[in-house]
Amino acid sequence: PARQETRKPVPDAGKIKEAEAALRKAFRIEQARSPAEKGALARELLQTASTSGARDAELYVMLTSARDLSAQAGEVKTALEAIDAMAAAFEINAFEEKAGILTKTQVKGPDAAVWAWTCLEVSKQAEEAGEYEAAVKLASRAEALSGAAKDATLLASARERTKELQELKREVDRLKGHFKTLEANGGDPGANTAVGRFLC
Repeated sequence: PARQETRKPVPDAGKIKEAEAALRKAFRIEQARSPAEKGALARELLQTASTSGARDAELYVMLTSARDLSAQAGEVKTALEAIDAMAAAFEINAFEEKAGILTKTQVKGPDAAVWAWTCLEVSKQAEEAGEYEAAVKLASRAEALSGAAKDATLLASARERTKELQELKREVDRLKGHFKTLEANGGDPGANTAVGRFLC
């Protein structure tokens, strides 16, 4: 709870644009063209963000740039670290951000299996946090990447996980009315029974 209170709203678009222009100039972002150069710059931005005392739009742009550059470089771990840092500082949904970067980034064949396993791992974390929509997206992406990686074991795991999460999400959607009832009246017996059975 204390950590949540320190988070700030995402800066407005005008301030972000100004910070992006300053960052491009300071770090010569356009000069990073190869995956290795982009990965190195992403790690430098992430390190600078944690040690420079940057705040607000400047910090936000450092972290989003680190996220995007590392994804372009195929360095999924660094991309997720950048999102975790964003979620610690700003009012964003970390699982939505992670699902976005993991599902939208174009992945080359040799990296497909690593990204697929990462999607499965993050989908499990999302499920535990009650972020079922993100969990389903991530499992579906893992399934697609497993096919690209031509890994039959991984594909079977991803398919099973996708099916399981889709069923879980359908059940959660069916119980939305009961969840709302409990927010207003925590002692409602019908809602408690329905939600309790689901949680068990």
